Amino acid sequence: MEGNAAILEPGRALAAFDAALDQLIHSASDPVGGLLALDHADQTRFLRAFERSRNRMALVDHAVVTASETSNLADHHHMRSTAVMLQSLLNLSGHEAHARIRAAEQLSARVSTTGEPLEARRPTLAAAVAAGQASTTQADQILRGLARLDKLADLTDDQRSSAERVLTTHARLLPARELGRLVDRIRDHIDPDGRLDDHDYLEATRRLEWQVTRDGSLRLEGKLTPATGQKLRAVLEPLARLNDSPQMSDTRSLEQRRHDALDTVLDRTLRAGTTPSVGGMPATVAVTIDHDDLVERTGVARFTDGTVIPTPALLQMADEAAVIPTVLNRAGAVLSQGRSNRLANRDQTLALVTRDRGCTFPGCTTAPEWCQRHHVVAWFDGGHTDLDNLTLVCHYHHHNFARLGWACRMIDGIPWWVPPKGKDPHQTPLQHLRFQRMRT
Repeated sequence: MEGNAAILEPGRALAAFDAALDQLIHSASDPVGGLLALDHADQTRFLRAFERSRNRMALVDHAVVTASETSNLADHHHMRSTAVMLQSLLNLSGHEAHARIRAAEQLSARVSTTGEPLEARRPTLAAAVAAGQASTTQADQILRGLARLDKLADLTDDQRSSAERVLTTHARLLPARELGRLVDRIRDHIDPDGRLDDHDYLEATRRLEWQVTRDGSLRLEGKLTPATGQKLRAVLEPLARLNDSPQMSDTRSLEQRRHDALDTVLDRTLRAGTTPSVGGMPATVAVTIDHDDLVERTGVARFTDGTVIPTPALLQMADEAAVIPTVLNRAGAVLSQGRSNRLANRDQTLALVTRDRGCTFPGCTTAPEWCQRHHVVAWFDGGHTDLDNLTLVCHYHHHNFARLGWACRMIDGIPWWVPPKGKDPHQTPLQHLRFQRMRT
């Protein structure tokens, strides 16, 4: 193209891009003359070339964000910020919206107050993104890592530029997560003798991030200060110990036990009612579920952010945590809304602790402070929040007894556990030794 023919109005350029993309999709997926017709070397070259093109599309994101903020597009849509507007209009997560804004601010060319062109704040990384040599995820990891290094008061301009250059070079070699960890190694290289203030650096680089995956699970990543790390270990390590008993072997890995220990701590925090309120309501997990799915124990329920959870898992969670279920009919009308007062109150909990003195599953030694209050007859099945329908159970046994075929029964006001037929053909109820000792 020559002259003005190469400078298309953005809408026309987008239409041309869409048409070219349609052609590319058709060509690549052609079962006869498409990618399947290429040998491995040509397929590899195409894969890399297409990834470079995908990475370069971030430049359009930068232009969109810059134009939106310059023209105050968020105000036009009656939204308080560009980030909120992007989330609403494009159905982005907050993490993705802020990543796009961060990239636009750091990687776009600028104009001075006098109208003179200025290079991007991170010119080396900006050039790599423009060439398609770094993905949006890699670029964001690098930007956040550089922002942490910037907080070091003694960092020189040369060291700052060197850090950007090293991280950008490694974008061709390392995945995004490793780039985040490389920041610490760069810091050690810049300051081998520990001249920089360790405390300031640790404070500057502290972080905790999470991302909701497609299946609704939460992927965590971060770096805790030594003090916070010691607190976390002090809380989780006692709860993450093996919970073997003569009746049920604990087959969880160490990582799984740590996860379950964190779940126990979160349950206890929600039960305590000391978390900050949201809109005047104490921190609570709200979920909606179809009435038929609830009755039949099938299908899924949805949390307020759209994350789904299988109905059986919800019922297990709702037995103890501060969960408010809203039951809907097929048309979406509210049939009933549960209330968190199904949870045992303080006096009932004290009575449970006095009676059970810990997890009541035979052989378990978990202390009552780390147990959950279990409805013997499930609350969803009409079970009452009464002392003769409640017992203390640790996280592990609460989440695994039904799956392994056990059942709990209240006999004379005391919890007994019925083993599966595979373990005891007669299914003779078993009682924790604590209750037997109480009678002697």
